[in-house]
Parts: sequence; structure tokens; C-alpha cells
Amino acid sequence: MSIIRRPNIIHWVWALFCFYPCVLWCGPVINEVQSSNTSLPDTHGQLIDWVEIYNPDSASFDLSGHYLSDSASNRIKFTFPAGTTLAAGGYLIVWCGSTTDFAISGTYPAGQLRATGFAIKSGGEPIVLTAPDGLTTIDEYPALAIGTTGTPAVGRSMGRGMGANFGVLYFYNTPTQGSANTTTGTEAIPLDSPTVSLP
Repeated sequence: MSIIRRPNIIHWVWALFCFYPCVLWCGPVINEVQSSNTSLPDTHGQLIDWVEIYNPDSASFDLSGHYLSDSASNRIKFTFPAGTTLAAGGYLIVWCGSTTDFAISGTYPAGQLRATGFAIKSGGEPIVLTAPDGLTTIDEYPALAIGTTGTPAVGRSMGRGMGANFGVLYFYNTPTQGSANTTTGTEAIPLDSPTVSLP
């Protein structure tokens, strides 16, 4: 007698999550954050806080009119300008600081933006990506202290894991600005699946 083995649905879901994170996370996500930048200057040589947005989807995403903030109660501190498109698999760096943090206010290359509405406190505060309605959360990082590590102090980052660990936050001693978080990290906290506004 032959035995028909039915595929285990859990195995299928796990495989999809490992190799295709967009099965559960579609649309842009906050991929990495640094609040005490000691080693990654911007185009003008300034060490500024930054947030990296990543698009894990297979299609480009229009970020025009979306918001980025360090406050859940004031979500609209920075508005992505019209025409801000994030390519499939692409990364966008948003440099965050007060106007005085940007001593040099020159232009940035493609894939980088300046947000003068807030700086990121190293002691911890939420980072929130919000839909154009100003209410719907696209993605959010909890208020965790990122700070520095080692002597002399080197700024670390906080970001998502890779593959099956895409839904887990890690502290990275070696940030990977503008690329996948491939360096070894220390687990910080699991993330909830972000809410995405649907048409």
C-alpha cells in the first residue's frame, strides 16, 4: 500500500519566509537606524544620525507624501518629497538632524535625503514610518537605546535580520548603510509585522 504524504504547511510557510521576506512584509520597511554616528559621514563629511528604508518587494514603491518621525504622537515631522520612489530591492538613506547639525547644507546624491525635523536620541525613541494619511503605520521601531560600543566608543546601529530573521531587530557593531544587514549582530527584540495601507 502506498502512502501519500501531504506537505506540512508550516514547512512551506517557513521556506517562503526564509527566501521571500515580502510574503509577510510587503512595501517599504525601516531596515537600519544609527543614532550615534562615528564612522559613516554624509556626502559633506558630516556625522549625522540616519534611517535606512528598504523595499523588499518585487515592484517599486512611491514614498511621496509618506512621513518619517521619532514620535508616535507626532508622526509628520518629515515628509518624503514628491517623486520619491524606492526601487524594488532598493535602499534609501534619510539623514536626520536639526538645522544646526547640518553645518553644510549642500545637495545629496540619489538615494539620500535630508530630514531636519528631528535627530535620533541615542538613549532610545521610536522611529515611525507612516502613510500619507498621517495615521496608518507602515513600520515602526521601538524606543531602544542604540548608543555606542567599545573603547574608543564606536557608534553601532539597530536593524533587521536577514532571511528567516527579517522580523527580528539586532544591534550591529558594524553598520551596513545602504546595503543588506549581513554583519553579525546581537538580538535586540522581535518586531511585529508592520501594517501596510491597502488601496
